[in-house]
Formats: sequence, C-alpha cells, structure tokens
Amino acid sequence: MDETAHIIKSVLQADGYLADPHTAVAIKVARQHAKSAAPMVVLSTAHPAKFPDAVMAACGLQPALPVFLADLMQRKERFTVLPSQLELVQRHIEENARVAK
Repeated sequence: MDETAHIIKSVLQADGYLADPHTAVAIKVARQHAKSAAPMVVLSTAHPAKFPDAVMAACGLQPALPVFLADLMQRKERFTVLPSQLELVQRHIEENARVAK
C-alpha cells in the first residue's frame, strides 16, 4: 500500500475523516513536522469524490458527491474567457465571487 493510501485509511480509521489524496499528502507532511514549534494546520484541498478510484483502493469506500453537488454532471457548464490581463481577471473575480458583502 503506498503512503498516500495508508494515510487515507489510517485517518479514516482513527478520526472518521475521509481524506482525498491531496489532503492525505498534506497530513503526511504535517505529521513529519509535528514536533515543530510552529502550529501546523492542514486545509483540505479537494473532496474525496474527485478521486473515487484512489479512495476506493485505499479504504474500500466509494465516496459520494456532497448533496449540493449531486447533480453536478447534469448542470450546464459555465465559463468566461478573459484576456490575459491581471486587472481584468481581478475585476471579474471581485464582481463574481460569492462573498457576503
């Protein structure tokens, strides 16, 4: 079993948390630096359902999409093509971010 799969399985068994492979790598690094004087925080970087085969191989669970994403594959794709200009990209993000104002 590779290290990432081992972390996914051990975190699930110990804490009941199903990590995605990217987060499992971050957890491994955090554990390696556990004795550091600086606090260590791991932020989950993806949902396990994004990597169903890797998660299934690691722990035997088939992760489901969260309820709010259950219809993701049926949704109409949306995207905006922007010129490669920092100011325009920043403005687009500011105007379209779902942040409470």
